Amino acid sequence: MASRHMNYLRKHQKVVLAVLGVVCMITFVLGPFLLDLIESASGGRGRDQDPIAVTWVGGDVRDSELQLKKTTHQIAVNFLRVLISEVVERGGSPVVNGQVFSKETPPHEFIDPGIGGNSDEEMIVHTMLLAKKADQLGIVVDRQAAREFIQALSIPEVSDAEWPQILRNVSPEGMPISFDQLLDQIAFDLKARHANIISQAGLYSPAAPYFSLTPGQIWEYHNRLNRRFVIEAYPVDVAPFAAQVQEEPSEAELRELFEKGKSIDPDPSQAEPGFHKPHKLAFQWLRIDFTPFLEAAKHKVNDDEVAKKYESDIKQGRHKVTELPPDPTKPLDSAKSADPAAPTDPAKAADPAKATDPAKPAEPAKPDDAKPTENATDNPADNPAEKPAEGQTPKEPCGQEQPAAKPDDKPAEAKPADTKPVDPKPGETKPAETKPADTKPADTKPADTKPGEAPVAAPPTTAPPPKFKPYEEVKEEIRKELAQPIAQEAMNEAIEKAIAEVNAYGRKYRRWKDAQDAAQAGAKATKAEDPGAIDLDAIAAKYGFKSGSSKLADRHEIANYEIGQKVRQFDMAALQQLREFRELSFADLAYGGADVLYSPNPQPLNSVELDISYIYWRTDEQEAKEPTFEEAKKQVVDAWKLAKALDLAKADGQKLADKAKGAMSLKDVVPDPTKVTTTAPFSWLTTGSTAFQSRSPSLSAVPGIDLAGTEFMEGVFRLKPSEAGVAPNQSHRTVYVVRVVSQEPTDDVLREQFLESGGNREVMMVAQGEMMRTRYDLFEGLDKEMRLVWQRPPRRDER
Repeated sequence: MASRHMNYLRKHQKVVLAVLGVVCMITFVLGPFLLDLIESASGGRGRDQDPIAVTWVGGDVRDSELQLKKTTHQIAVNFLRVLISEVVERGGSPVVNGQVFSKETPPHEFIDPGIGGNSDEEMIVHTMLLAKKADQLGIVVDRQAAREFIQALSIPEVSDAEWPQILRNVSPEGMPISFDQLLDQIAFDLKARHANIISQAGLYSPAAPYFSLTPGQIWEYHNRLNRRFVIEAYPVDVAPFAAQVQEEPSEAELRELFEKGKSIDPDPSQAEPGFHKPHKLAFQWLRIDFTPFLEAAKHKVNDDEVAKKYESDIKQGRHKVTELPPDPTKPLDSAKSADPAAPTDPAKAADPAKATDPAKPAEPAKPDDAKPTENATDNPADNPAEKPAEGQTPKEPCGQEQPAAKPDDKPAEAKPADTKPVDPKPGETKPAETKPADTKPADTKPADTKPGEAPVAAPPTTAPPPKFKPYEEVKEEIRKELAQPIAQEAMNEAIEKAIAEVNAYGRKYRRWKDAQDAAQAGAKATKAEDPGAIDLDAIAAKYGFKSGSSKLADRHEIANYEIGQKVRQFDMAALQQLREFRELSFADLAYGGADVLYSPNPQPLNSVELDISYIYWRTDEQEAKEPTFEEAKKQVVDAWKLAKALDLAKADGQKLADKAKGAMSLKDVVPDPTKVTTTAPFSWLTTGSTAFQSRSPSLSAVPGIDLAGTEFMEGVFRLKPSEAGVAPNQSHRTVYVVRVVSQEPTDDVLREQFLESGGNREVMMVAQGEMMRTRYDLFEGLDKEMRLVWQRPPRRDER
């Protein structure tokens, strides 16, 4: 059979070659077009599916290229970190950028590898720009330099032969790179780093641990942390002044403004205008309240279970009555006698100390019932109404030391008086014959035990038995405790069933939506039934929840809805990786990733309200898009006019500030005194604190001031007490007329504090923040020089 086919080919070889030639010509000429057509028809990834992410003087960078650069850079970072960690584990001490690593160094994922460890798109693009700048500066870093850099970290603990294995271990599955590619990437990153160091040469000093700071800078940062102002503030709205702008912008001005903001999402909290159409999502959610489930579960706990739990708790020492120990600084109450035989009738009491009780003055003693005290100059019996002069100690027949008494006088014979309830003699100073059983004569001293006072009982040798709260007082608390797991189980079951219903609807909806999209694209698709709208209210009522929904909203607009305001989650990644305490908003949690529609998140999100959580899912999505100039022209004109209106609002506010110079208050000069806000004392920056460490200094929140940003703080803290001025807020939507009411502490105290503390840790942290702002300005200048334009907002790594 094979020979028959070969004979056919030999016989018709000219025709076959001609046909194959035509096929090859068609393939080379029409192949790319046909391939794109096939990809478009099948929903594949054509060039439209791989858009340009950024343009610059070096050309265009598409999404796929940027992703490849990110992956290769991250492999290089991971290689160096694992290498350094391995060297340290074997006893070495590699040095990177002057930092010596040892076994006390944090885990390798936190190690500075000598090249930028961040893999965000913005950082990758800035590395490209810096590498281009390095070429312009004549900086050359080749493969050999990269190899020497790796050797300096490795020798002698890790040999060259082990490098390829480390590279294989850190390369993602399905995307290995060669060692030469690794060297090229490290050389590229090192070249960019050298250019970055040169551009920031003035920010660092080898003599200082962090930065080169002048005494004037340190004093300025010290004041930002410690000087506090109380101010009056009056808001001036900027928007109405836009109508007063007479001039019209030129086409060139509008296009320049558009170019700056066409890749920036609009942010109402920022002054910089953004014209990019942001990614928008619509949501539905179920609001879950634990309280109804707990109340229902309480009815399932009977009294026998509560009583049994109470008995078990008592055996374990729970529900004790909290008793505070006696205060050793307070004297014992002499009114509470330890002797049960002591008289309780004030009329028959012989203790003169009780006669001084202001609540019940004692009756004067009868002349024939009292014996005059020896060495006494006055007899109280002669003048019963006579009282001691103010500030003097009353003369008492007993119970007080008698400095004038003779040593041989024995009014108490160093024994405690035993006052009998029958026929007592108030003036009797003779001690009773009966001695307390526990008191030994040899141990009794006149200075310790006084006549008329009961002996102080010795403390008990054993602690008294603990007291417990009665059953009736704690039974509801126990019932709630027993009901909690029952309620939690019931709530979890209700959540699972509600999620199952939404997922069932979601599968039907997505099947129908895919069929609709395929039909619009002209492709053949299976038929799917329209599921209609989901009955969210019915699902919520069925399981005891409340429902909510939003229209298409970007990450800023979602804050206008309940879920956007209430959801807060603790950011564990920031704590583990950056050692920072941070909260994530709903926008932070819900706008990342590529979740499908009507697919609820399985884990509820916590609310700032107690016992409230949310289950949410996406219902619609609108992809981000860069508008054309014509599409955004109205917004560009509005932004231009708002910038001009800001200047008019500042001028109007300054007129009010000038009037306030001789006034006692802003209320005396502003049109509407009810809008004047008087703040509590605040500083420019605040550090705050946590149980573990202080956080980095940040702008203080000023109650009553909307978006008090850096410009507001600069405007306020350039003033002195009683001076007035203007300060715009962060969004430039409001200009505040401010008057400084008071300052604390005084300048003299601030100088003393400064001389004592100097450049402390907090001041250095402020300086670091200023350095980051300077770096940002440098990068902004580099972007302009390289004509960098993002065609969409840069994406950041998701947590």
